[in-house]
Amino acid sequence: MSSNGNKRVFSASSLLGAVVLLLAACTTVTKEGPVPPLASGRFDHLIENAPNTDAAAAADNSKLEPLKTAKDARDRAEKALGEKNPNKAVFYYVKALEFDEKDVISLKAIGDLQMRAGSFAIAAMAYQMLLNLEPDNISAEEGLGMSKLRVGDYAEAQKHLAIVVERDPQRVASINGLAVTYDVTQDFERSAGLYGKAFQVAPNSPLVLNNFAYSRYLAGDWERAEQSFIKLLNRFPSHYQGCLNYGLLLARRGRLKDSLLVLERVLSPAAAYNELGYIMMLEGDYVAAERLLDAAISESPTYFQRAYENRESVRALRAASKPEQDSLKETVLQLRRLPKGVISKNGESTPDKHAAEQSLDSVMNERNKAQSRSKGSPQTDVGVGDSTGKQPPIEKRFSLGND
Repeated sequence: MSSNGNKRVFSASSLLGAVVLLLAACTTVTKEGPVPPLASGRFDHLIENAPNTDAAAAADNSKLEPLKTAKDARDRAEKALGEKNPNKAVFYYVKALEFDEKDVISLKAIGDLQMRAGSFAIAAMAYQMLLNLEPDNISAEEGLGMSKLRVGDYAEAQKHLAIVVERDPQRVASINGLAVTYDVTQDFERSAGLYGKAFQVAPNSPLVLNNFAYSRYLAGDWERAEQSFIKLLNRFPSHYQGCLNYGLLLARRGRLKDSLLVLERVLSPAAAYNELGYIMMLEGDYVAAERLLDAAISESPTYFQRAYENRESVRALRAASKPEQDSLKETVLQLRRLPKGVISKNGESTPDKHAAEQSLDSVMNERNKAQSRSKGSPQTDVGVGDSTGKQPPIEKRFSLGND
């Protein structure tokens, strides 16, 4: 890689090397087997000395007529895609670059396939190479911006996505992605304006509805956030990020039963209890957290390592904290298995679903009155469900694809 002002220059060999390292080091497995290693003359040893790798791609390649042009390699890549083997397709698209470093078709394909595979850094390299060849390629600009967003390089993501939005105000994915960059940097005024533009283009987009609602939650506008989550889930009842985010909001508002009902739309009962238990741990309600994590362990048909780890963290925090009030110890969370329920238009569970657990909501409402909470505090907004407390992948909370 070399630098020329703000223009990054990647050669085909550097991209090839990156892909080789990724394919050789990772244990990505498809239905056809592990990722096939590159089979150019320089890398034959990665096949011959690795009997446990998928030899099918290498064997097929050796039996076929030798590749003569970039188009030959692309044709085999297209065939691999038809066989639903994207790793093999990348293999041949990179081979195409060995014939022609300016093969823009292969560069675009590599970028797109690596994005889908979660190899965002390599995708960014491919998109950058394509932009170096075609500076006005708006798809490459968008791909580069979205790949930068996924690796947490928000400044670069903003730069590239802003170019896309300026050139094509109808590209909802880029408008949405640009808004997310402002959300994660807590510039909620700018993100709100961008979501407004996105709604003008796609008023019923689940991608935009979820992200706008979560943005309002982060900004502390919980009423507007809840209204937006209800609108989203009335239309898309099992939207993954929407259910996780609305469950988080309901939990922080003290409505644990409603939170569980929403979480269980997309999570198993054990995972829903674990998610809610972790939220309560971050809220500092260690009694509630431990009871919920006990329920997670009890509900899981197999050993639930994450729930055990979270429970140990809660116990350590409890041991280091001030003694809890006896009344809270005695009354919070007399949880039983909760039936699956339906969220009505006002966000509450239907009355018959409340009967078994009325005390839970009342206790938590009293807790809300007694304890002042900081809305949108970073420690609760990141790392939810992760026992290490590290920020989860951005896609856990935000929708980042195309509708």
